[in-house]
Amino acid sequence: MDRALYISMTGDKHNMLEQAARSHNLANVSTVGFKADLANAMSMPIIVPVYNEEDNLNRVEKELLAYSNIAIKKTAVLFVNDGSLDASLTIIKTICDRNEAFGYISFKK
Repeated sequence: MDRALYISMTGDKHNMLEQAARSHNLANVSTVGFKADLANAMSMPIIVPVYNEEDNLNRVEKELLAYSNIAIKKTAVLFVNDGSLDASLTIIKTICDRNEAFGYISFKK
């Protein structure tokens, strides 16, 4: 892995590629979902932190797919659900089912 691209959905939602650092206590992981072996398949992972973003996730999926089609390096997407109280996790699971290079980790609060 060369490096990770972090995406923040907070703040300026039109600038989806701003870098944001997130740290989590791994003891709080409740679910993890991957269809593909993302760790071995990717050159550049895209990390998407999520907290109560149900209204934005389908747009994010479209933008990530558009980016991955023009990216020089093979990409994979990892959604990190930080204990969302809305339907974010359900939408993330649906998105990951549609896209083999997308995966998720879900933390409980």
